Amino acid sequence: MQKRAKIILLASAAALLLAAAVLSFKTARTGERAKIIEKLNSFGYDFRFDDLFLAGDSSLGSIRSMLPEGLDLSEAVSASKSSGFASDIDKTGEIALLLADAGGGNVITVFVLDGEIELCFIQVKGTYEVRPL
Repeated sequence: MQKRAKIILLASAAALLLAAAVLSFKTARTGERAKIIEKLNSFGYDFRFDDLFLAGDSSLGSIRSMLPEGLDLSEAVSASKSSGFASDIDKTGEIALLLADAGGGNVITVFVLDGEIELCFIQVKGTYEVRPL
């Protein structure tokens, strides 16, 4: 391969990498995850893009279908509703389960349905207690 061809290929590869990095940054700031972080931060948190961990997802299902059969979700639904979320655990669509550290070992559990937070609550470390955000 000639020197000129190598330079052109390297320059093209660098331009593609730069474009991918810019697109990734832009998507992180304006995408679905950014909206979720913005909503959580409205409750006084200071989450960033990397603070949300994807723990599971389903292309078509309900929140109830993602969890063990017979699990009582009434307290979680109540806590979520008191934070202003719809909390319909039987509504179907594309679901993602996200987790975030709430401090003190507590975990914020976020179920996203079709890009919007549907169910969200805090799980208290070492107990079965749940709390609103």
